[in-house]
Amino acid sequence: MKTIYVLLTCLVIAIAALSLTGCLLFSKTFVIDETLTDLSLSGEGVYYDLVDVTTQQLWIDHEDDIQDILTVGFEIWAQNNAGVANKFYGHVVATTSALGSTATKAQVNSGTTRVLEVPMSVTGPTFVPYSDSFGLSTELDVLKDLAEEGTFKFFLYGDNSPIDFTVDSVKVVITFTAG
Repeated sequence: MKTIYVLLTCLVIAIAALSLTGCLLFSKTFVIDETLTDLSLSGEGVYYDLVDVTTQQLWIDHEDDIQDILTVGFEIWAQNNAGVANKFYGHVVATTSALGSTATKAQVNSGTTRVLEVPMSVTGPTFVPYSDSFGLSTELDVLKDLAEEGTFKFFLYGDNSPIDFTVDSVKVVITFTAG
């Protein structure tokens, strides 16, 4: 009798363990990206665009069962035209913010979260590969929270005024688990 009791207890524990880890057994990791190539430029030298992955089929297929945004990274292609060292900064804010394509640097600084600080070569192209963007990123938790919605506003501006660099494109890469 004692042997049956021990076997039943083991069986109950095994079933409980399987049911608790079941969601882990059936979740998958997905990568989705949005390339911004038509960033608008304000008179203040602020680049702006809306990141929106909600219309992509991969997002649509999994938006109801997203478990976690694992990370958000960037690939950025820019050109420094100043002939002096420069930096550019990336900022994000929720789509509900009133800030948009006419935002000034002061408005972006006070109303958004800085998520990137990228040094630029003195003259010529600057490419930030996805893997390097993590070393240049800050406030990853804010970025992940915004990415969980599938949309957010993205701003870039440089240290020097007037505008002395161009942004060719920005790729935003979101990695998430769903299941």
